Amino acid sequence: MDDMLGETCELSDITALPHGLSRPFQIVFSRCRHVTFGCPDPRRYEYDEHELPDAINIDACGDSLALLSRPTGFNEEPTYASSLMLDSIPHLRRNPHIQSLRLCRAGLPDLAAFIQVMRALSGLVKVILSEITPKCEGEVFNALADGEWIHHIQEIVLHQSTSSLLPLARSIKSCVERTGKACVRRVTLRDCTRADEEAVAALESLVEVLRVEGEVSGKRERGTSLW
Repeated sequence: MDDMLGETCELSDITALPHGLSRPFQIVFSRCRHVTFGCPDPRRYEYDEHELPDAINIDACGDSLALLSRPTGFNEEPTYASSLMLDSIPHLRRNPHIQSLRLCRAGLPDLAAFIQVMRALSGLVKVILSEITPKCEGEVFNALADGEWIHHIQEIVLHQSTSSLLPLARSIKSCVERTGKACVRRVTLRDCTRADEEAVAALESLVEVLRVEGEVSGKRERGTSLW
């Protein structure tokens, strides 16, 4: 799978082949345990002006798979990140061993697709939200606390969150009051410098809270240091 690392191709090359997925992609989807969607880090990735707008960056190595779509200027409509997530669901659903799902630098229009992916992965135990807005985080928190959705997610990781964490504390508390237990067992805060201490204290009364500061040297876009 190392020969697929960092490739760029069109969305249709992966999800809309006339005879199904090509053999390399079948292997990638079946082996992955950690999946990332969203947009590449603009500080580490330069876009070719000749790339098509639905070009995606593939980072596949070992049991980690990142499918990152080029950001667009759309603010109100779902972007190519949404299309990529929705088109990947049938293939990811066949793999019951996916343990963690990460969303990085995606916008609010893409949250519905991400939540559908979360709900489709029966073996999911960890959700990572990296560099997304507090409003986007709130949508995921509400989905996790939805009493009608029975899931096995044990941990949520917030990476470089700018949220005060009050919405997360409220969501977990509401879930405890309704069901008698929290919707997750652990909240990991990685480089979350704006966390409200009262909110952190409220979280600590409900779940385990782990705070981690500082980036891991050499971290790749696939986010292995966050898994």
